[in-house]
Amino acid sequence: MGPTEVVSSDQGLENIPSSFEISQNFPNPFNANSQIRYGLPHRSFVVLRIYNTLGQFIKELVNEELSPGYHEVIWDGKDSYGREVGSGIYFLHMEAISFSKTLKMLLVR
Repeated sequence: MGPTEVVSSDQGLENIPSSFEISQNFPNPFNANSQIRYGLPHRSFVVLRIYNTLGQFIKELVNEELSPGYHEVIWDGKDSYGREVGSGIYFLHMEAISFSKTLKMLLVR
């Protein structure tokens, strides 16, 4: 699996959330890679981006329309140019239709 590949599985109705959700990245704090899991109640256009504490864009992990259900993506601690970012706090921001949420992540090198 690539560092930012979206993974989803064949889902029955029992695996479709009733509302949009995003879980805290795991592990957190993390050193090399961190898993991000999120759920969509229906087909939605999703954007997941990483920002630093200055609000500067670091990397876009997802920018596409996805099917309902649970999905996950791995952030490898690199920016959009493939360079490792330094230790510190980063913000994961998810947008999907009317849903918007930001979570704090801690990278420790």
